[in-house]
Amino acid sequence: MTHDELLQRIDHMAEVVFPAIKERTELITKTQKEKFDKTHTIVKINTGSYMMIRLPTRSSKLAPAYQGLYIVIRKTQGGCYVLQDETRALMPRDYPPSDPKLISVDETALADELVEVQAIINHRANIGRREYLVQWKGQGPEEDEWLMPDKFTNLKTIQDYWTRREKQELSTMDKIVPTTPKRGRPPKKVSNNEAANSAPKRRGRPPKQPK
Repeated sequence: MTHDELLQRIDHMAEVVFPAIKERTELITKTQKEKFDKTHTIVKINTGSYMMIRLPTRSSKLAPAYQGLYIVIRKTQGGCYVLQDETRALMPRDYPPSDPKLISVDETALADELVEVQAIINHRANIGRREYLVQWKGQGPEEDEWLMPDKFTNLKTIQDYWTRREKQELSTMDKIVPTTPKRGRPPKKVSNNEAANSAPKRRGRPPKQPK
């Protein structure tokens, strides 16, 4: 290959081959992105939004999947979120977009109507749409209210409720004990001869003896 042919080959690569490779790469990347966006919804979370955090592990299917009520302080360059809890303390680590769950909270209601829960006394509906009957601290039974799990600022209250129910069910099962016959020796079987010999004698005067 001569010097001129080499220069022509270089010009051909720069003007035809490399642009074609770039165009093909951009087309494939765009197609993959569109396919990914159809099955994955990326929610943009703004600063000041309220969210809950997905728990990495669950002790059982009835255990809550999310915890807390946190406020987004800022977003890092890596795309993670810096969060603050209800006591205004920063969380010890940042959370990726897959962990938080965005929720809608009225800030004025959170500040003015935050009431302490005395206990959860009942539940209804199925998993995913379950509600809990809450007894408020310092208020009467007429103020009891049904709430969804995302209304709790601390999901430990829900965990305590299920722990208490499990203990009650175990206690109830322990009280149900099947009755068993009394232990003792079986009645002794008596044969016919023994029954005849052991039959009580008739009472009466003894027979007269001959003189």
